[in-house]
Amino acid sequence: REKEKKKIEKGKGVDESPYARMPYPRKKRVKNLEREKEFKKFMKLLNKLEMAIPLVEALEQMPSYAKFLKELLTKKRKPLDEEMVSMTEECSALIQRKLPQKKKDPGSFTIPCSI
Repeated sequence: REKEKKKIEKGKGVDESPYARMPYPRKKRVKNLEREKEFKKFMKLLNKLEMAIPLVEALEQMPSYAKFLKELLTKKRKPLDEEMVSMTEECSALIQRKLPQKKKDPGSFTIPCSI
């Protein structure tokens, strides 16, 4: 009996199951949802932001938002702006690749002037 008690005491801290423990996918999903909420909050704050202090000081004051700003600047994350924007005819032509055809070179030109 004493041997059995010693085996039980030794085995308390060690998991002897043959299966590996995997993290639940739900925890990851919840973590991602929380991170997205934080990002949306950050973008709202960034849209309202008007600074009268240097950018470096502003970053020092908001270390929790520094990772989101870094992701935006390195283009790992896109801003949430999905609004309709009106464009001028020139911009629209560039995006749709409907540029006017090139004309031939008219050659040299002269400007009449008298001295």
